[in-house]
Amino acid sequence: MEIRQSDLAAYGRCAQQKKLYGDAEQGLAPRPANLSRTVYGTVMHHALHVMERMHAAGDPAALQTASATFAHYWMPENLPDLAAEHPELVHGIDEWLPRDTYGGLRQRGLKALNDYHEQLLVDDGVLLALEVHFRVPIDLDEVGQHYLVGTADRLAIRKYLRKPYLSVEDFKTGKAPTYLRYNAQFTAYSWATTQREFWEPWEEQADERWQAYSGWARRGRWIDMRENKVKDAGWRGEVDYARLKVALKEYVKANEANSFPLTMTGETCLYCPFKKGTCGGVAVPDEEYGKPGAKA
Repeated sequence: MEIRQSDLAAYGRCAQQKKLYGDAEQGLAPRPANLSRTVYGTVMHHALHVMERMHAAGDPAALQTASATFAHYWMPENLPDLAAEHPELVHGIDEWLPRDTYGGLRQRGLKALNDYHEQLLVDDGVLLALEVHFRVPIDLDEVGQHYLVGTADRLAIRKYLRKPYLSVEDFKTGKAPTYLRYNAQFTAYSWATTQREFWEPWEEQADERWQAYSGWARRGRWIDMRENKVKDAGWRGEVDYARLKVALKEYVKANEANSFPLTMTGETCLYCPFKKGTCGGVAVPDEEYGKPGAKA
């Protein structure tokens, strides 16, 4: 089984939603709605990587180009141009979430890019890589060997008490969870960097880099584009990796048992792309449902 970190997070959020995403990928369920906030995040990530690459190359037009890139692809007619990397954008935005507007998110995006560029100008870390795609084998004992799959947004070399460590960083446009120190994504990505297979994109330098960084500490950074600040996601080590494997084993067992329980909370249901009836065949009621005189 190929396990994305996002699969594990999605299962924890709502196992039924995770199943429906998988079914949709296989054509066994209707396509999930493209939500305004999700599409915004995709366009923002694209613009951020344009900025990062130009800044790393010393190009003074990094902010200007990134802002123009965001403004261009945020135009509804231009969204499908990103479909080569994000096929779902062929359909544009299907549903606007409450309080989301085209102009409001455009303004937010441009401000976020400007604020992040200011942070980038004073960042004392050394950029190591952007968008590292990995597929790393992981032995889960009694449930066998599987593959941990993902894309690390950003890797950097930083120092703590004069000692270098590997900083695993991710751009985020959503709300940060309360306990970032226990966030599974940073644990999974940090563990992946300890494996030789993670470094294969560097080809002939793979062994050299793996050996060079294998003894370093790992630390996560949540780059919050919503609040325009960087949040410490904490250090990771062997105990974190052991707990990750326990979680992955239980995830594999649940899939083998075809067990996908439903989470029934507003945090999940109100922002679910399957809320209009795909989930269990019953739509999520809106806030007015049940009120005398309200439509069914």
